[in-house]
Amino acid sequence: MIAIAIVRTKDLLAVVMLTGIYGLLSASFFVVLDAVDVAFTEASVGAGISGLLMLAAITMTGRAEAPKRHKPLLALLVVFITGGMLIYGTLDMPYFGSFDAPVHQHVAPRYINDSMQEVGVPNIVTSVLGSYRAFDTLGEVAVIFTAGIGVLSLLSLPRRRKSLQLGESSEDSSEKQMHEQHEKRFNEVVAFHGIDASKAHLVAGVTHEELPEFSKSIAGDVVVMGAVSRNRWKRLFIGATAERTLEHLPCDLLIVKPDWFQTPAEIAEKAA
Repeated sequence: MIAIAIVRTKDLLAVVMLTGIYGLLSASFFVVLDAVDVAFTEASVGAGISGLLMLAAITMTGRAEAPKRHKPLLALLVVFITGGMLIYGTLDMPYFGSFDAPVHQHVAPRYINDSMQEVGVPNIVTSVLGSYRAFDTLGEVAVIFTAGIGVLSLLSLPRRRKSLQLGESSEDSSEKQMHEQHEKRFNEVVAFHGIDASKAHLVAGVTHEELPEFSKSIAGDVVVMGAVSRNRWKRLFIGATAERTLEHLPCDLLIVKPDWFQTPAEIAEKAA
């Protein structure tokens, strides 16, 4: 069902999330089959690094799938033929857990009886991964390392955006325009409330990093912040700015809630 949803979903962000779920389910299947090493690789690569790679790609290409100009019937036929051949190949495999399977007659007894003398490691799994299947383990490490380098390379690339006007436009120009808009709005708020311009400061950066440093530089006694209510899922992915700031703040913190603020308890009562 997840595979069908991945094929039919047009939202690429949802596709990436479903792919990660599929990888975690595959890792769970490997755990049930006592293939913990394969499960670890599937969880780290299939559900972890691959998802990061695809998320990095979405930030550059957009999350909407491009419309199809043709029907991929040939590709679908190839998939069905390949899947049929794979299923046909499993008919010659021994039953799962069969005592007379070839792996239990030749390879497994060698690992159990001779691994201590040949490798010198008490743990059989460690001896298999580090000696008998060393090249396989080396390949898995190379794949994970290559994927990690790919993620770092993609995240470090500057994102170019199309300009609505003639000429070039980059992330730096967009950031400059955003800073100018923020500065204009900041000056309007300062003038509206009659605040002394010499005591007003506009600092760019991450709140929980810049605010504590700025409060230290001016030796502030108390910091006043506005806060909103987020549910547990939003706090998981977005985080709580006030809580992060409080961890690094050297002085007292006063939270001011907006008029429309509702506590989680109030929201739960209304839902009930």
